[in-house]
Amino acid sequence: MKEKIRDYLESHFLGKSSGVKDKDSLFSKGKIDSLGHLKLIAFLEKEFRITLSMEDLSWKNFDSIEQIERLVQEKLGQMK
Repeated sequence: MKEKIRDYLESHFLGKSSGVKDKDSLFSKGKIDSLGHLKLIAFLEKEFRITLSMEDLSWKNFDSIEQIERLVQEKLGQMK
């Protein structure tokens, strides 16, 4: 899961040699902006077949690869 998220971010926002670590802030480092946030949401919903609620869309849930993975795992767990 983390690799799919990282691959998407690297190919659309970061670049392959970005050096961004799983805990690095994507927003404060300027790696993703508000439009990128929307694109990432659409990717996650389609790729992992989840539905994100308004509460899920908080920037804090998307600030790092680690936090994004945690959100997706939580949503997948709720579907079982």
